[in-house]
Amino acid sequence: MLAQVLADLKARRADALAVSKLDRLSRDVADFAGIMKLGQRQGWAVVALDLNVDTTTPTGAAMAQVTMTFAELERKRIGERTRDGMAKIKEQTGKHMGRKAELPLETALYVNELKKQGLSLRKIADRLTVENVATASGGKWHASTVKAVLESVTLARALRKLEEP
Repeated sequence: MLAQVLADLKARRADALAVSKLDRLSRDVADFAGIMKLGQRQGWAVVALDLNVDTTTPTGAAMAQVTMTFAELERKRIGERTRDGMAKIKEQTGKHMGRKAELPLETALYVNELKKQGLSLRKIADRLTVENVATASGGKWHASTVKAVLESVTLARALRKLEEP
């Protein structure tokens, strides 16, 4: 969506990028600086409604940059708190928190075998669901999930190893 908005600004279909909250545009100082420079080169401005900041003025631009610095800091702090919390849960319970790294190789090979048998992506997903085969994230099987498994680098490597003499 941002790409379309930037294209509209470049084509002069608008002369300002208005955002309700500045940190919803970006939480990265470098990204925000890039957007600001692009606006300066192309002749449009960023207007943050939550701060009443207009980046066409030097004061407004400085205020936006300071706000963005704190938004990036908060994003990093959220990441720290999340990692710390997950580590604490693992320490207390022994359970890994978060997404599993990847699907077990046996499951990926099974999906590949079902595809070789001529089953459609939807039929494979249905069969895996009926057989209670777990996905990598613990969610439901969908045709798109099956497709991702079939296109995965891990499966390709495993298949190459199986084909080696």
